[in-house]
Amino acid sequence: MLAAPIPANEAERLAALHSLRILDTSREEAYDRLIAYAARTCEVPIALVSLVDANRQWFKSRIGIDACETARDISFCGHTILQSDVFIIEDASRDERFFDNPLVTGAPHIRFYAGAPIVNEDGLALGTVCIIDSQPRSLTPLQIDALRHVADHVGLLMEMHRARQHIADYHAALEAYREKAEEERQLVGYLMTRMMSPQQLDASAIDYWMRPTESLGGDLIAASRSPHGKYYVLVADSTGHGLPAAVNLLPISRIFYHMVEKNLPLSLIVEEMNRSIREQSPVGRFVAALLLCFDAFNRSVEVWNGAIPVAVYLDLDGRPLRRFPPANLPLGLDDGEQPPRTELFQWQQEGQFFACTDGLLEAPFDGHVTGEEALDALLASVPPAGRLQGVRGRMEAVFLETPPHDDVSAMLVDVRKL
Repeated sequence: MLAAPIPANEAERLAALHSLRILDTSREEAYDRLIAYAARTCEVPIALVSLVDANRQWFKSRIGIDACETARDISFCGHTILQSDVFIIEDASRDERFFDNPLVTGAPHIRFYAGAPIVNEDGLALGTVCIIDSQPRSLTPLQIDALRHVADHVGLLMEMHRARQHIADYHAALEAYREKAEEERQLVGYLMTRMMSPQQLDASAIDYWMRPTESLGGDLIAASRSPHGKYYVLVADSTGHGLPAAVNLLPISRIFYHMVEKNLPLSLIVEEMNRSIREQSPVGRFVAALLLCFDAFNRSVEVWNGAIPVAVYLDLDGRPLRRFPPANLPLGLDDGEQPPRTELFQWQQEGQFFACTDGLLEAPFDGHVTGEEALDALLASVPPAGRLQGVRGRMEAVFLETPPHDDVSAMLVDVRKL
């Protein structure tokens, strides 16, 4: 038997694995479903998600085997993490590396093995998705490709696990300051600044205005460009005001930036945000939100609207060309039974995308609440170059006499500058 050599980057690899805080955690349905698919597609009785620790391989998910771990020095997966692609042994009893391996000579009597490395964003192989049979066999090209895809999806689940751990750390930090109101306020103010990522909001394509009713608001505007060049925008309005509303936005901010960096679809971002709010926020807390994904190359924008009242594409004269009414429940209220409903719009002429929270619609204007009709007229009355700031100037003049009762936020994306 030949044990697998230790990778040259072993210390870095183990540090990355341990930073996930996933070893020795409970089984999860999402992983079980993926390896069940791998076993079914490849027609084998055993499938595993195996994470290779310093002296053992530990199974996050397993089908067809009772053991939850084995020694690393007899593992097949120790060899797989050294590979750049799927590692296949068609008959281990005839392979000089494995013929006298205890896992071959004894239970589970491995003959066939195939493993795809699980690689993180830094290119470190943390473990494998592997399939096993007690009979010699081979895989078709389609089965090999399916095994690769399952390993990729497991890697994504592990990255989401990391993100949830970071979010939990944020909540733990906030809880530690619960009895120190002023320190807590300062901390959340700092986190709000981090959530906004002003360096990305300062891009020339987006203009925004936020006016909280207290020192901390429950509104959030965030923007980030993916590695593929798409431009994502988030507008969020949390229930309540001040500190409680601001804290409710922490989970979705982290998820937004992390998942945009991964080039993930809008629907997946929405699902993860909704799940996080439902699991981590107090009962009765929810977040109205709008997510946009601009693709300048294809002159299109994908829109998910969960209870944001105004989302509209304007021509350069400020006339509405397409409205995007709320088509989904707010984050935290959706039970997740139905997939998120998004809308794809391709613009034929250059224009601007405008959105605002209900604080602007309900603000006083000319003796009445602003409303969509008055807002349309206000937008059309201001030149495109300074449209949002023109609206802000007029509304701030009104607020000098009658302050708004809710946080006011608005943003405008000029598609010519994407």
